[in-house]
Amino acid sequence: MRGKHVEPPRVGGREACPPPHARADGEALAALRDRGRRLTRQRSIIWQTLVDSTSTHLSAAEICAAVKEKAPALHRATVYRTIETLVGEGLLLRTDLGTERSYYELPGKHRHHHVVCISCGAVVHIHERDIEPIVERVEAASGYIVDDLELTFSGRCPKCPTT
Repeated sequence: MRGKHVEPPRVGGREACPPPHARADGEALAALRDRGRRLTRQRSIIWQTLVDSTSTHLSAAEICAAVKEKAPALHRATVYRTIETLVGEGLLLRTDLGTERSYYELPGKHRHHHVVCISCGAVVHIHERDIEPIVERVEAASGYIVDDLELTFSGRCPKCPTT
């Protein structure tokens, strides 16, 4: 495929490319400044904590705990406000994984959905192109044009035995 232009995947006739908030790490903080937000030391610490995280899906409490390791004096309310700011600016995604709390993740290069194991909580990403036929069927059946979606499937992963 070298040298060949590949069209981006499409959902319902529309491009399923990364949303405008999918940015490189360095660009994301600059985007805050460009949008009139201050780039404070606290925001930088919180952002770096998110970037350095080995988990891709963190609860607000997990983000607070990780930030506390780097900056013990940083107040929890500051972390929560920063999370909301980052979500509002499209630099952090809030996702529902079928539990009582929200999880947060940095935007990827491509939109994706989730499959969550009901036994162990493992999460697998399903890419937009893999659910395109489902979206097309929903549009055909409903007459709607799907503008946005977030799907979370639940089941048992291959490692967990069925009972």
